[in-house]
Amino acid sequence: NYNEVLKDKKESKELMDAGTALIKKINEWEANLIESRQKNGQDVINWPSKLNAEFFNLKGLADAHDPRITNGMTMRLNDLETEWNKYKTMMDVDLKKIIDEYNLKFKNASYPAIIQ
Repeated sequence: NYNEVLKDKKESKELMDAGTALIKKINEWEANLIESRQKNGQDVINWPSKLNAEFFNLKGLADAHDPRITNGMTMRLNDLETEWNKYKTMMDVDLKKIIDEYNLKFKNASYPAIIQ
């Protein structure tokens, strides 16, 4: 949103570039978790399911009328949690650092709360 608001202000180029880079990193991170191109039931054929769909699938199996948790389900949950922990670490370390840097640049630019 700030990139749109600041696009005509030449002095904000560095901030806009940082914002664009941040958005790209967040979108790349999110693309590993969610397949955003899936809009209907047919789209699962065109694009592979991502981590969130794998968790939902496993939950559906566990929520069945005969909810015996099999050894395979437990192993799959461990695999999914290991994969999730990798992305959570990326968010907690890498993305948080980039977000903090962007916030500092924005703060140092001293823009008002409402930009006209």
